Amino acid sequence: IADLGGYAALVLGDLEASEIGPVALLLGTEGAGLSEESLARADRRVRIGMEPEVDSLNVSVAAAIALHRLRVQHSGGADACAPRLGEE
Repeated sequence: IADLGGYAALVLGDLEASEIGPVALLLGTEGAGLSEESLARADRRVRIGMEPEVDSLNVSVAAAIALHRLRVQHSGGADACAPRLGEE
């Protein structure tokens, strides 16, 4: 279970594919974040790397970025996620 909080030291993109098994992402609200109970259940705390001038992300945007990054890492790189010619 990964807590996608903003204060974690580990950036999501720095996780090695071999470190990632089945994943459950915990996403909280921008203001309050996750409850203490949810935080206690997290096995890892990761964050999305952002430019310094970006304060926060909408939770749906954060979820989309995290899910895409996990898919890329599980499938062997960005090219594995790109559509192939002739496929729809």
